[in-house]
Amino acid sequence: MRSAEGVIAVLTAADIPGENDVAATGQHDEPLLATDLVQFHGQPIFCVIAETREAGRRAARLAKIEYEDLPHWTDIAGARETARRSSASR
Repeated sequence: MRSAEGVIAVLTAADIPGENDVAATGQHDEPLLATDLVQFHGQPIFCVIAETREAGRRAARLAKIEYEDLPHWTDIAGARETARRSSASR
């Protein structure tokens, strides 16, 4: 991807000077770019800087990202049970 035609740079969270956070609340819980954990569908992982929009889009499609599904829940009871089991295993 970095060597694709028209690409000037590819930026990740490691390239952000200072704190990788855009939370308006000051809670430091909203990273600009994902690091070890992607927290929601569509969360940015990297930025491609390219000579044209099309060159950037072509380069971004070359990225290979591997995800691992983590436990999840769709209701409060499931969330509470997961939290209870997690704290009991510590």
